[in-house]
Amino acid sequence: MNNFDEAIINRLKTLEREVKLLQTVEKSGAWTSYTPVWTATTTNPVLGNGTLVGKYVKTGKTVIGDILLAMGSTTTYGSGGWSLSLPFACASGSIRYGGSWAVIDAGTTNYAGSLFIVAGASTIGFFARDAGPNIFSNTQPHTWASSDALYLSFAYETV
Repeated sequence: MNNFDEAIINRLKTLEREVKLLQTVEKSGAWTSYTPVWTATTTNPVLGNGTLVGKYVKTGKTVIGDILLAMGSTTTYGSGGWSLSLPFACASGSIRYGGSWAVIDAGTTNYAGSLFIVAGASTIGFFARDAGPNIFSNTQPHTWASSDALYLSFAYETV
């Protein structure tokens, strides 16, 4: 094999590595669906015919995501403060990550606020104004019923 052939082979190998890198970068921008787990501190809720869906995009160690929890006619709400699982555990350290939430109390009113993800957590902790963590429960911020919905958007660093 001569120097020209070796140069061509080396260039093809380099191009192959660059294509693989571009494919990896392209894939990192794709949204992925996941099913969050909905729990409560005393008795877990039961989704019944409600809807609970999540999606996220992960680029490097950064995760951006959304969750929709829509109540159905057979949904039960458990008791105690609610939490919803993240697609990946949050990085450790002293930083809290966050996002926003909106609640639709069907036919009555709407609420909105901020949410925080504690460093090292695998679930979302909720904060509204000065009410403290886990403000969402079967009776907070209102008594939940069919057609009510909770929307979450969040961003955090994963491990």
